[in-house]
Amino acid sequence: MSYKPKVLFIGIDAADPVYIDRRIAEGGLPNIAKFRSEGAWGKMRSTFPVLSSAAWSTIATGLPPEKHGIFEFFRRKPGTWQDEINHGGMKKGKDVWRIAAEHGMPAVSINMPITYPPKPVQNGIVVSGMDTPGEGAAFVSPPEMKTSLLKAVPDYRIELTAAQFKTVEEFLETTSRTLRARRDAAFHLFEQGKPELAMVVFTALDRVLHALWKYMDPQHPAYHYPDAKRWRKWVDRLYDEVDTYFGELVEWAGPDAHVFTCSDHGGAAVHGIFFLNRWLMSEGYLRTRELKENKLLKTTSRLQKFAKKVVPREIKNVVNRIFPNLYADVESVRGMQRIDPERTRVYGWRKCDVMRLMLKGREPGGTIEHGLTYEALVGEIKEKLEHLIDPRNGRKPIRRVWTRWEAYPLSRELDDCPDLVIEWADRIYEVDTTLDDPQGPLFTTEEKPDKPWREEINGQHALYGVFGAKGPSIASGITLENMEITAVAPSILEALGLPREKGMTGTIPSELFTSSPAATSSPAMPGREDSAAANTDPGVIPAKAGIHSLSDSDQADDTDTADDVYTDEEKELLEKRLRDLGYM
Repeated sequence: MSYKPKVLFIGIDAADPVYIDRRIAEGGLPNIAKFRSEGAWGKMRSTFPVLSSAAWSTIATGLPPEKHGIFEFFRRKPGTWQDEINHGGMKKGKDVWRIAAEHGMPAVSINMPITYPPKPVQNGIVVSGMDTPGEGAAFVSPPEMKTSLLKAVPDYRIELTAAQFKTVEEFLETTSRTLRARRDAAFHLFEQGKPELAMVVFTALDRVLHALWKYMDPQHPAYHYPDAKRWRKWVDRLYDEVDTYFGELVEWAGPDAHVFTCSDHGGAAVHGIFFLNRWLMSEGYLRTRELKENKLLKTTSRLQKFAKKVVPREIKNVVNRIFPNLYADVESVRGMQRIDPERTRVYGWRKCDVMRLMLKGREPGGTIEHGLTYEALVGEIKEKLEHLIDPRNGRKPIRRVWTRWEAYPLSRELDDCPDLVIEWADRIYEVDTTLDDPQGPLFTTEEKPDKPWREEINGQHALYGVFGAKGPSIASGITLENMEITAVAPSILEALGLPREKGMTGTIPSELFTSSPAATSSPAMPGREDSAAANTDPGVIPAKAGIHSLSDSDQADDTDTADDVYTDEEKELLEKRLRDLGYM
């Protein structure tokens, strides 16, 4: 392959700085170790709360969640308790590969999450990521490149989760093949598209994090050395495979290219389950109501409650295999509609570390308005949660509760973003937002102790991932101390010699670039005025003249219609995928 890009980006979902440090110290990951020593490297703070949908959308657009509009994997349909899956057509702002293409630079993006359906770009190829329902969907733009991709890489696979496999061996072997296919797809499409900006994301290691972290982390409460000794070697080999592909891609790009890599978050052990809505109910903030349910639904619900208490584990496992979505299906029908809007002030939604207030004009039946009542309620809940004790160990599990203005400073009053966000202390907890059994425990060790291995979520996202860069204009052998996820896209544009969009708020560390690659930049797009004043903050690389202001109207113009792009069958498949990853 003779063609060389100006910029290569390699995303590694869930690449954890602590794990990478350990593996390099043991002599592993030689290509990443070499890259780290010869370029700039450091921890990178993700979006908060740490959700992949929001994080990858920020990496792609350079916008914070309150500007690109992707807060979680789901959003509520306005005025209802019904939710819908977020997809690329709902994301506001311009992806960095589209910006490059608009400046006449061919671009290829492969497997970036929240990009389905793939938006066409001039002189570019886009292969959508995990929000794609399956290989049968139109997941490549231009469409004819799908045939080319699947002919060259017939075993290309968009997504996998542990729940799809009976044994750990089968899961890990398929993960290995999926990683290899992603590598092969990258080289094939880079040769076809001859991009100046080449991007590929490896996501499979995140699926290993969720299912098998207890074998990787000696501090995990479920760590068992004999099992860990066996499976850690397998997982280490998967990371070594990614390291090999990383080295091959960097070598292909050549010494004149700027190469960037990052993860959307790190990894951490799950130390328990916190039943958020139970706590809100116990404190009087949330009340439920009886629904007029059909007889079958009510009977099924009662059977579920009975089975939880008295049915033996072996029988439960059989039922779960035959009807894997039974509990979730019933819960989704009965779920949030059970909230009594007249007596509820705050609620938790999905399995996320967030709360929303019953805002007037946003929530169905909401009565709370922004002002003194809102601020007082937020402050009261924040105070109580920050002093909450886990009775199992006598510890305060919550370090801080962030208000929406702290977590999302650019949000507007009625934006559908959380009003409160939990930051865990030194131990990560899973959140369960069930409305069932309000008198049940607030904390448990496991959500369902009788779950088979493939349904466990024993690893979760940590706030800090990694970021690295190497190239002619990149400082060599330095450690970055304050890299933010919002600075990834501006850094890529800087390396391309292109102007950043004004809506990009990220601060590029001043020590990252030793010189500006601007001399190689393409001509400015017509209609963009050279009127932007340079930023005088010494910690910020100033945006170049020709900045385009990304107003709310610009964002809307660049967003496809947010109409549902999935069939009922595709929705079911995607919900199953997200459930397997612990988001439902």
